[in-house]
Amino acid sequence: MDTFNVETERVDKGWLLILVIWSAILLTLALYIGLCYFIKIPSDSAKIPADVLTKIRYILLGISVAELFIIRFVRKLALKVRAGEEVDACGSGQHPAVAKYFAATLVSAALAESIAIYGVVIYFMSGDVSLLYPFVIIAAAAMLYFRPRKDELHALAHEMRR
Repeated sequence: MDTFNVETERVDKGWLLILVIWSAILLTLALYIGLCYFIKIPSDSAKIPADVLTKIRYILLGISVAELFIIRFVRKLALKVRAGEEVDACGSGQHPAVAKYFAATLVSAALAESIAIYGVVIYFMSGDVSLLYPFVIIAAAAMLYFRPRKDELHALAHEMRR
């Protein structure tokens, strides 16, 4: 078996791990919604005035939109191949492109998930579950937009090989 096939096999094994971890993080969004339905907080028990709560909500929505740009920047930076970068830096048998792509995917998914956490925070402050949904929808859209792509991983492995 030639070196290219062995490398492709290592990349494909790593791809499965990346996909499983990303899927688990995506499923946590559903858990947040379930959590908020399970822990019912009466909306009339909110101790925060409505105008303050509205300001907090808009601030968190603004931070969420800013995070979308941050995710794009961080992901691009994490996937950048630097000149002279070691092609086989991992002693674990994992392809270095897989390690690099895994880190970029994990960071972007975690940043996107933090947007949903803002929704959970707003829910616990207000007791209004409808305020949770915009944050979860934005988080899900970001996670789907920045989802792992196998062709992108193979392109990264190819670029690191050069």
